[in-house]
Amino acid sequence: MTSKEVSMEALKAFVHKEASRFLKQDNITSVGIGYKIKDGKPTKELSIQFTVGKKIAPEALQSLGATELPKSFTIEDVEVPTDVPSED
Repeated sequence: MTSKEVSMEALKAFVHKEASRFLKQDNITSVGIGYKIKDGKPTKELSIQFTVGKKIAPEALQSLGATELPKSFTIEDVEVPTDVPSED
């Protein structure tokens, strides 16, 4: 991520505007903002987080009528990663 940071307001506006598009997929249960999880621990990097009913391998998504989530979104000229944290 660059030294430029995206504002929380812009992240919230993005989720408010775009969440419904992703929630049309049966397996996606929520879209929000959170810290990216790496090796089971939160990092200091903000991400667009997706909660799914079940994690599915990318090659199996099409058979379920789902599409792979983007790796990131560009918000305020900043690349913001996506994350699908594990439900433990």
